[in-house]
Amino acid sequence: KLRAHSPERMVTEFNMLNKQYGFTRFMIYDDELNLENRRFIALMVALESNNLRRSAEGLEPYKFRGFVKSELFVRHSEQAEYMMRAGFNELLSGFESGSNRILKYHVRKNTTVDINYEASRLAFKNGMRVKALTMIGNPTDTYDDIMMTWKFLDNVGNMAKSYGRAWNFDVTILTPYPG
Repeated sequence: KLRAHSPERMVTEFNMLNKQYGFTRFMIYDDELNLENRRFIALMVALESNNLRRSAEGLEPYKFRGFVKSELFVRHSEQAEYMMRAGFNELLSGFESGSNRILKYHVRKNTTVDINYEASRLAFKNGMRVKALTMIGNPTDTYDDIMMTWKFLDNVGNMAKSYGRAWNFDVTILTPYPG
């Protein structure tokens, strides 16, 4: 069973951080933010409502960055619009690789290159930046797999340009530890 704070508690914590420290930008560092669609939408509605209240009071609305699982983001494509209305300006996702072989046999996140492209497209279409998180150095990575990841990133960058959106990426070198 997933344990999570309620949307109301999260809004209360954001408001406390704003009141005590002046923060108006937040990163929700949870790559399972959209794991349960009903809870995700309830959180987005609560964040949007809080931002509308803040705007009505002459206060700056909050902006958010957050992680999502791309396959769920695509399956529940309405999440993109909810995120945009809630104040999300950047979507982060562990796309991991541009190679379907690596995604299927090593990463095992139930995603494909096409799903990751679609997640990027949904984010760009809804006014968000994308941060594509990838890795190289999987145990059976070949030169071709690494070049597919480079091509994937290049294509996401071209897509960002076509939507007039900013984007960013990380390429991490996987370093497995013995045992």
